[in-house]
Amino acid sequence: MTDDRSLERAARSWLEAGPTRAPEHAVEAALDRIERTSQERDWRFLPLGGVRIHRIGRPIGAIAMVTIVLLAGLVLVQRGPEPGPAVSPSPSPSSSETPPASPSVTTSSGGGEAGLLIVLFTSPLHGYSVQYPADWTVTPATAHWDNGVINQWGSPALDELQGATARFVGASQPLAAGQSADQWLAAYAAGACITPRSSWLTVPIGTATGYIDADGCEAPDPPLGKGGPLFDAVVIVGGRAYSFTMDGKLSHSDFVSFLAAVSLDPASAK
Repeated sequence: MTDDRSLERAARSWLEAGPTRAPEHAVEAALDRIERTSQERDWRFLPLGGVRIHRIGRPIGAIAMVTIVLLAGLVLVQRGPEPGPAVSPSPSPSSSETPPASPSVTTSSGGGEAGLLIVLFTSPLHGYSVQYPADWTVTPATAHWDNGVINQWGSPALDELQGATARFVGASQPLAAGQSADQWLAAYAAGACITPRSSWLTVPIGTATGYIDADGCEAPDPPLGKGGPLFDAVVIVGGRAYSFTMDGKLSHSDFVSFLAAVSLDPASAK
């Protein structure tokens, strides 16, 4: 025989386990209990209209228990399984990464326009060559630089390489008969921007060592240098004196870079 307590324990165990339908042995026990319980009613009227329930109480309690069990199972079926913690999907690795952009290689460190020195210019008269930016224009010299003559901008004795904001010119002349390198330099220093000559800085010009006699001085003449910086350097190699000048929007390091890209060949001068 199954009493009320065993029926209650079976129902409680079933609810805690969380099934989706009522266990058959619990339902059969409840129905058997209902069938064997007498349905005789005993109503007694109490004063003030109160109602007392006697033997009908237990069968009704059993029916209520079965009803609760079935309703609980229905609720569990409708709710479905309890949701677990959300799992965020792992990000898939990128199939490719954008390679970092390679930095441009320029000779400028001071905001000037030295650019990429990728084109070689060889002077037709003065015995040197130099690399320069491809977008510059070149006007080769058509005349010789005579000893003792000071070249001005636009002189036909100057090789001129010009960009949008900077310009490079070069020329050379042989030392006069019996003239020493020191005498030539002393004569050139008379019109130099930096004085005295002992203040000149040394600078590599190709594989030779030259001197900077103007290092950012104010350029006196147009078209590019008016009011801007002017740089000038000289060197004597193989009995020949060279002068290289730059002006425009450039720095000391731009000028030095151009000079390093020069190759001197006095034997090829005409």
